[in-house]
Amino acid sequence: MNQTLKLLCLTAACAMVTSYAQASDVIYNSTTGATYAYILNEQSNANSFTKCSVDANGIEEYSCTNVTPVDESGQPVLNDPDNMVLYANYAYITNYSSGAITECPINANGIDATNCKNILPTASSKALLTSAAGIAFNGNYGYILNGSGENYVQCSIKNNQLNLNACTKYTPRDKQGNLLLTKSDEITFNNYFAYFVDTNYSATFTKCQTGAQGIILKSCKNFVLPYNLTTTTNLAFHQQQAYFVSSTPAGEIVYSRCGLDSSGINVGSCIDEPVDIPVSSLNIPMAINFNANIMYITVVGLDIGSSKDVGSYVECQTSESGIKPGTCFTTTANFLKIPGTIVFNSVN
Repeated sequence: MNQTLKLLCLTAACAMVTSYAQASDVIYNSTTGATYAYILNEQSNANSFTKCSVDANGIEEYSCTNVTPVDESGQPVLNDPDNMVLYANYAYITNYSSGAITECPINANGIDATNCKNILPTASSKALLTSAAGIAFNGNYGYILNGSGENYVQCSIKNNQLNLNACTKYTPRDKQGNLLLTKSDEITFNNYFAYFVDTNYSATFTKCQTGAQGIILKSCKNFVLPYNLTTTTNLAFHQQQAYFVSSTPAGEIVYSRCGLDSSGINVGSCIDEPVDIPVSSLNIPMAINFNANIMYITVVGLDIGSSKDVGSYVECQTSESGIKPGTCFTTTANFLKIPGTIVFNSVN
């Protein structure tokens, strides 16, 4: 979430407060291998994403470069980026501060960052977003979370693009009229369900059924994962299972692996497992995604010596039983500026 969020370090030994951008939505899962990985740099003044080549062994670090999207006149278009998704032949990046969505075409070389433009969902010529966070596509609609985390905008799709003239804002509530979404920063879909992940220092998510007209509001309910996690920051689906990434008060990066049934995520089946990397109270998981059978988690840490944010990503080999022991490793790189969303794009 790209509002400035003050996150207190999770141990008593650390009194420093650091500002960072929260995790974002993941929608594009490739199972056949990808040509490029894109990692969104969510640092407010970075306004870029990192593009890397990918082979069967994972991300080729030497190939990674930072890219600043610009419009046809060469002017930068990102403003406090929060979320990134690939749909059809376009990449969409939400901008938290402005509420705009950056649209860039995808060609044979991946995302064309030289021909991007900012767009605004509207209704009766009025902007529907004060700030923009999670974004996802499902069926005949695109969905964008408002930065407040309490409501979302649903837009129809026309010619494989967002139809900005056909958007509506919705606020899910329970039967008593209480808000179901409080600090939801991510929206993602699996089968006939929509999921909103609450990042308000809790391990909760909201599940809604979907139909021909989009999300069915009256079906929405909140659920709590059965573990004492610090917060739940992201959700991805792989091999008929749901993976939530989080951290413990001790600074251990963990994931909850949950089975799926006809009702969606089966909370009673969730298993909480650690990610096999060195523990640090200053490591904050940002996003999770899969490409083939490799799990990727983007991580923000803190360099104690310089008090600067350090970006990295974790790669782990997986099977139907979760992470394969001894296969995880971490790559830390200066080119990552608060790495958030990670998506994959296969180019023919």
